[in-house]
Amino acid sequence: MIQNVQTKTIGKIPSLVTGLAIVPLAMAGSMLSADRADAAFGIRLTSGASTTTIYDGSGSDISGLNGLISVNNIGVGNFTVSFTLASSKPIIGSASQPALDLTSFQATSTSGGGTLKILVTDTGFTGTPTYFLTSGTGLSLAGPLSVASYLDTGNGEFILESPLATLGLTPSSDSDEALSGLYAGGTPYSLTIETTLNHAGAGLSTYSADIKAVPEPITLLGSSIALGFGAHLKRKLKKAQKA
Repeated sequence: MIQNVQTKTIGKIPSLVTGLAIVPLAMAGSMLSADRADAAFGIRLTSGASTTTIYDGSGSDISGLNGLISVNNIGVGNFTVSFTLASSKPIIGSASQPALDLTSFQATSTSGGGTLKILVTDTGFTGTPTYFLTSGTGLSLAGPLSVASYLDTGNGEFILESPLATLGLTPSSDSDEALSGLYAGGTPYSLTIETTLNHAGAGLSTYSADIKAVPEPITLLGSSIALGFGAHLKRKLKKAQKA
């Protein structure tokens, strides 16, 4: 038996008309691409029995741009999500060049602490890359954080059945990334990022996570350079956040 379940889904509306009044005409044209016409892009926040799901272009998405979800001051369980950005096509990547990103996610817990699970999902990807790169960076962690990525050949939302990579971050080891592949499934498919944050009590955590396609075979040298450059940028961002 399930008791005291609080579930809230906020405005799954067509994203074709989102934000057109406030973006330049050239950008508005790109927002009308097929990349978003048949896709479902959303973020889900869960803590205990409380769940909130926010879709691109809904009332709680304050970005006004297709492919970008921005939310702040969302309460879920013992946590308050004070700020986060989630991005997908056409803001980053495309249907043929998959990319999904959770940027500067910031959550504060009360003295009770607990577990906060965040899922970012999008459907309608068609690219068949050689690898997927999953990354996680803890800009400031008050407890352990896991980052996992999933691909669903059924093209469903928030499906966690076929893992690509799993990362474990802690306050003392706060950056990680992993390559996964080769992809040989069908299209279209969906991608989902799952992050699980644990706070023992009151605390503030800020972190980012993403998954992106690596479309061509990469040499060991090329991989080292790419991953090293990514790690360097994340360290600079972390220092800027703490300054």
